[in-house]
Amino acid sequence: MRPVTAALIGLGNVGQGALRILTENAGQIEQKLGSPLRVKTVCSRKVHALDLPFTGVRTADWQEVVADPEIDVVAELIGGTGVARAVVEAAISRGKSVVTANKEL
Repeated sequence: MRPVTAALIGLGNVGQGALRILTENAGQIEQKLGSPLRVKTVCSRKVHALDLPFTGVRTADWQEVVADPEIDVVAELIGGTGVARAVVEAAISRGKSVVTANKEL
């Protein structure tokens, strides 16, 4: 079965924690999903300055992320209503699943 491919947009405390959890629990997540979950891309304004244990794609352009046809799931971890709303709307309009805990939206 093909992997579910995800992207994280926002790498503050929540985003970095989510990346760590997804990485450390990949085996358990695969068992529950029935296929691997692969984080392909992470996105943050300061992504290149962050020391992350991540070897995938790094970008500061969220539009690049939502335009990527290989991304199945976008995790919006920015917060607020401005850019976060644009990310969510753009991802949904491209047929992607969206995960967010953003109560302001």
